[in-house]
Amino acid sequence: MGTVPGSNALVNGERTSTPPLNGRDPAQCLLTAGEVAELLGVPRSWVYEQSRLGRIPTVTLGRYRRYRFEAIAAWIERIEAGASTGRVAAGPRP
Repeated sequence: MGTVPGSNALVNGERTSTPPLNGRDPAQCLLTAGEVAELLGVPRSWVYEQSRLGRIPTVTLGRYRRYRFEAIAAWIERIEAGASTGRVAAGPRP
């Protein structure tokens, strides 16, 4: 997966020290779908789709969707843990 930008974030069992997005510390704020897409290296539309399907941790603020960095990092770790046991899933399926 590589490194995820963030202030001393835990990714793949290692601490990263790469700069935060847009000069912000993602651990201290809610991220947009575009920022999550950048972190994960996927299209923004994929992030929105996973949000609608309930497969990615989302904070819903009215019609807006935002994402906590810590929740995304934990979600990635759960996926990686599943990969080591032969089970890989992005989240609950409808």
